[in-house]
Amino acid sequence: MTDLEELWKGKSDGQVLEAVAYLSDYSDEAGRVIQAEFDRRQLQMPTRRPVSATDVAAVTRLHRRFARLVVAQWSVLLFLVFGGDFVPNGMVSTLWPVLTLVLLGTLIAIPVTGYQLLKRLEVDTPGRTAALMYMPLFGLLSLFGLKAIEERWGKLHGIEVGVLGPREQAGVAK
Repeated sequence: MTDLEELWKGKSDGQVLEAVAYLSDYSDEAGRVIQAEFDRRQLQMPTRRPVSATDVAAVTRLHRRFARLVVAQWSVLLFLVFGGDFVPNGMVSTLWPVLTLVLLGTLIAIPVTGYQLLKRLEVDTPGRTAALMYMPLFGLLSLFGLKAIEERWGKLHGIEVGVLGPREQAGVAK
């Protein structure tokens, strides 16, 4: 038995099912091993859970809100660090409290929105991931990571995912 076969023999049924659903993401050799393990266990592919247009719209709305919040947070951070040099002194003292409130608002809204989005995308541990989003750098990185999660979710449900989240589709159940 090869190391690859041994590795997949130790995986859970759920991990094997997920891997079979995304065989094209694996090398030819790994794909053959995964398919053989799937066949050996006599597993059945679960039927696709239909996704309503409301679910797709909610994921799209949450994705876009998350992206806007991350952009707002980083814009404020960059302005607070570097913007004082470009604004007259009188305006800095006026803008500082407003920008600080916006920054605090985004520090709360980003993990909340991230949690809601991850929950809609059926991620196993949305709370742990969302808790890390309190750190601005992780929030920025999450923006790119969510795209990959949304693509897997979209592939599972037959929904095309673009840069700004899932796209409305005629084939989605109303």
